[in-house]
Amino acid sequence: MIVIEGIDGSGKTTVAKHIAKKYNLPFYKFPVYKDFKILKDFLEGKKALKEEATFLLFLANILINTKEQKAVYDRYVFSSIAYAHSLDIEKAVKIVNSLPFLKPEILIYLDVNPLTAVKRKIGQRKRGKNRKVSIRENEEVLTIVRKRYLYLAERRFMTEWFIIDANKNLENVFKEADKIVMAYLKNKD
Repeated sequence: MIVIEGIDGSGKTTVAKHIAKKYNLPFYKFPVYKDFKILKDFLEGKKALKEEATFLLFLANILINTKEQKAVYDRYVFSSIAYAHSLDIEKAVKIVNSLPFLKPEILIYLDVNPLTAVKRKIGQRKRGKNRKVSIRENEEVLTIVRKRYLYLAERRFMTEWFIIDANKNLENVFKEADKIVMAYLKNKD
């Protein structure tokens, strides 16, 4: 199980699809909006929800929609914890630990400057790739979320974390991600 994490605009989807294709693995992306339209409405600012409710809804979405262990996932429980920025992080960790989530074998965190991430998202919208704006796509929120991710990484929450500087160009990010995956596969044999 390979999980790619990072703030919005870090390149998660691009890197996750690259790894899935290169290693011939299924690709899954969270959240899955089927049966969870409320999450889409929340992210688009159409529905106001309390932070605790969104945290639990995102976790439920992951529990219900985790298909298989041998796959690449764009986001997982780490995003739920990081983005629940008004919820005590230790409380969020305890909740996740109390539920039967699969543990990833590889967790790659794409670390990017929040301002760079926001500029990337604006660029995507201008190119017509991502028309909907998430209420979480601003520098202030992403700065807090990034700090929460780094807190989890420092504590090696749930698994070993591999951090890639995603401020670099995409080709370098791909190379680093490939090295991580290949090293894991080599050690597994």
